[in-house]
Formats: sequence, C-alpha cells, structure tokens
Amino acid sequence: MTSINSSTVYEAPPYSTSPLLAQLSCIEHGFFGARGGVSSGIYSSLNCGFSSRDDRKLVHENRRRVAGCFGLNEANLHSLKQAHTTRVVQLDLDSDAQFDITADGMVCNVPGVGLGALGADCAPVLFVDPVNRIIGAAHSGWKGALNGINEAVVNAMQNLGTRIENIQVAIGPAMQQQYYEVQPDFQAHFERISPIDTDAYFCARQGNLYFDTSAYIRARLIALGVCQIERNDEDTYSAPECYFSYRRSCFAGEPDYGRQIAVITLR
Repeated sequence: MTSINSSTVYEAPPYSTSPLLAQLSCIEHGFFGARGGVSSGIYSSLNCGFSSRDDRKLVHENRRRVAGCFGLNEANLHSLKQAHTTRVVQLDLDSDAQFDITADGMVCNVPGVGLGALGADCAPVLFVDPVNRIIGAAHSGWKGALNGINEAVVNAMQNLGTRIENIQVAIGPAMQQQYYEVQPDFQAHFERISPIDTDAYFCARQGNLYFDTSAYIRARLIALGVCQIERNDEDTYSAPECYFSYRRSCFAGEPDYGRQIAVITLR
C-alpha cells in the first residue's frame, strides 16, 4: 500500500501559461507536463489521470500539488472520464467529483473551481470570457475536434451568458503535425464529415501523411466567430522528459501511460 505524507514540503510542479490568457486578471491557468509529482515508472511523475492504472493515492497527491498552485483544494479541481465525446458539464462549488462522468468539456461561472483538461497527445483547450467571467475547458483530440467538442463548450458558455466576441482561447501542448502520422482513410473521413475545408491541415512528406490537430481546432473556432486564439506549439510526442504521450507509449509497447493536466480557474 502506498503511503503519502501530504504535509511534506515540496516544490510546486512547473507549468507554462498562455501569454494571451496571462493578461487577464480574472483567471489563473496553467499547462502542466510530466514533472513535479510523486508517481513512478511509466507514470513518472505528475500523472493526473484516474483513468490510468496508476496508484490512486499517488494521482490524488499529484492533483493536490496542481490544485495548490492556484490556491484550490483538490476536491475543487475537476476533470472528467474523457472519451472523445461532445458532452459538456457545468460545474460549481457544490459539484461532486467528476472523475466517473463521461464528458470532454466543462464550463463554470463561479470562482474557486478548477477545470482540468487531461491529455497525452490530445490538445487541452482553455476558454475564458473575461467580460462575463465565464470559463471553459476541453479535451480535444482529432475525434472531439471533428465532432465539435470545442463548439459545444462555446455553446455551453453562451448558455451562461457569454458572447462569442468576448471569448479568448488557449490551445495547449499536443502532438504536433511533424510527428502525427495518419493514413489516407483518416483524411477521407475528415473530408466527409468536417464542416470546413480540411486540405490545409494535412501534409504529405516522403510518402507519409501528417495531420495538424491544433491548427484544425483553431480553424474551427475561427469559423465559429472566436477570433482571440493562441496556440502552444510544444510537442508532447517528442519530449518524454516533459510530457506524457499516448502514441509514444504505444510505440514503446508500454501497457499504459500518464496524463498531464491543463487547468483554468476564476479568481
């Protein structure tokens, strides 16, 4: 049985921020990677995903450390059982833990609630309307982006009073196009379903085909009317010392993988 002493002094886990969102006084946010936690082995070290087979006590401690960066209790740092859906949940201070709720988007309009989007190559997307003080977060891989998870978050924010022209968005670290190899039937699937033209998001190189998920997410949001968007171009696949990666774990034959977290909260 794993024993964790939560009173132990530790260095806060490192995270990056979006320069666009960092200008806003109404929120705090951060994109965390794989460093600064207590998990070991293939989950080393800041694994924040309960869907992994990591020891839950270690995951709780990792999440406690993340929550502490924003002055939150771990119980108020929410993440979901992500399944590439377009379902969005609204959260507040009375919300129960969401770990077993299958959804991929969250919205909130009260301070003190952390929205945590998990990822391991898929893009975490953070949303804020600073005028009406409404935030959102999405787990957005290619399937979620194609089916409309980001539009669903915007729609849920509108139901709380957001105006699209107020929304600012930060797309976090994800697997970048130079490594995201796909097959021709993948492109054909996009061409059949996507409401926008997809040619610009595929690149052929030395006989292989590559897809730019983050650029596609950005284009879909622009088509919706969201104009203030910033994209982080850090790559999760090629940086094992910094990020967890589902595809890297598959190529390595590992039985599971860790999940990093991106967090946004209202002050």
